[in-house]
Amino acid sequence: MMTVRSRKLPKYRGQISFPGGNVDASDPSLEFTALRETHEEVGLEPSAFDIWGQMNPIPAARDGRGKLVYPILARTGEVDVSKLGLSDEEVEEIFTVSIKHLCRPESSGVTRFRPVKNNNGLPSYTLPVYVSAPHRVWGLTSIIIHMTLNLLVPDVYTFKVRHTPDVC
Repeated sequence: MMTVRSRKLPKYRGQISFPGGNVDASDPSLEFTALRETHEEVGLEPSAFDIWGQMNPIPAARDGRGKLVYPILARTGEVDVSKLGLSDEEVEEIFTVSIKHLCRPESSGVTRFRPVKNNNGLPSYTLPVYVSAPHRVWGLTSIIIHMTLNLLVPDVYTFKVRHTPDVC
């Protein structure tokens, strides 16, 4: 289950993401935060989920100065996305993509980001991209999907991200 972020948001509007957000001071755990944010954004009750665990943190920004994102893996039963209560302020659309679909070779590819002028010496990098979902999925969301599929179904998900370093 993924969302298209609302165009009303100041950052990352229109991008594909998983439900989630910032930890509130009153949140007792990261799992609680994930369930609270999911309920706020798409209306799914926390009791609908079986939490499997937390993945390693991932820097949200390429330069390492940004926040860390702590992906929480959880399972839910069948969800009728047409009956969810989406937050107009945060979510423009919600859609689902099956694990089986994401594992198909034609579903995945890579996108390459090259240095730009005044990039503070940062090298180019290559990320997975999923092109046959209802929306193109890239960036942090695609990294989380790639890591999750390698973890859950390594014998089925055979896609590898290959990066060729820049040649001067």
